[in-house]
Amino acid sequence: MAKGHRSQIKRERNENKDTRPSAKVSYARVSVTKACFVLDAIRGKDV
Repeated sequence: MAKGHRSQIKRERNENKDTRPSAKVSYARVSVTKACFVLDAIRGKDV
């Protein structure tokens, strides 16, 4: 393996990364249906 190989792969991966804002939640005690209603209501709105 060539020296610096991992950093080159990381650099290429970061160039192709999606730059849109995103959020992630874990262990939220909310039903999937209710979460989908909220996500549909805010999806596509300006920040």
